[in-house]
Amino acid sequence: HEFCTYIYLENKEKEETVRRSKMAAFVLPATIKPLNRGEPVLRIHFPPNGTVVTLREDGVVSFWTPKLYLKSKKNV
Repeated sequence: HEFCTYIYLENKEKEETVRRSKMAAFVLPATIKPLNRGEPVLRIHFPPNGTVVTLREDGVVSFWTPKLYLKSKKNV
């Protein structure tokens, strides 16, 4: 019984760690940045390396820093 309790608590702690790692962090106070970049964005992807990847309606894929500075873009 003690072993089962130990395993349960250990897994519960791991699940909590994974859940926290998926939570978004926001810097307060929030600021609004106008990003008049053209066509509507269809998809936004957040890879583990911190880069933000966007796909626009016109087929442009843009790569952004975590602070939303444009790193590069490509037409697909």
